[in-house]
Amino acid sequence: PIVNQLINNTNQVQTVTYNFRYRFNDPRNGNAPFCDHGIDTTITIYVNPTPDFHVSVADTIVCDSSTVTLNVLDLLGPIEGTKVYDVTTSTSGDVSGVEPTTTDIAMGTPIVNQLINNTNQVQTVTYNFRYRFNDPRNGDAPFCDHGIDTTIVIYVNPTPDFEVSVSDTIVCDSTTI
Repeated sequence: PIVNQLINNTNQVQTVTYNFRYRFNDPRNGNAPFCDHGIDTTITIYVNPTPDFHVSVADTIVCDSSTVTLNVLDLLGPIEGTKVYDVTTSTSGDVSGVEPTTTDIAMGTPIVNQLINNTNQVQTVTYNFRYRFNDPRNGDAPFCDHGIDTTIVIYVNPTPDFEVSVSDTIVCDSTTI
């Protein structure tokens, strides 16, 4: 067998072509070639790059009921397969409007959530992103997972809430309240 470790050092798919020709050598004549069957077999291997992306958000500290957009930017050129990412989400407490854990989101699709803090203290929302390719020849089975996660933590402040009180609302002139 021929065994090669193919490493793609670019940001797009590359091809490696193997051309095979079967023949016999004549041991009586110094292994000179003979009995060439005249048919070549060519196999092309498509070597995808390592998945590479960038996730950004305008700010990681937001107010209650803020809309947060997490932009997912693909850093690659053309590849063989479908570019997708998975997102896993979790919260530290009662926050609604959070993207549910989802797989196979088309690369470049942003996550847009209106984060509602249902408590009276700061809460965190954690987004964990993983970029990979799906193989359309195999029912979009995952492949070329780069094995590196990107994690973004958003801090959702509660709605400001306070109470003002005074002992009495009717006072005499020059009274300190």
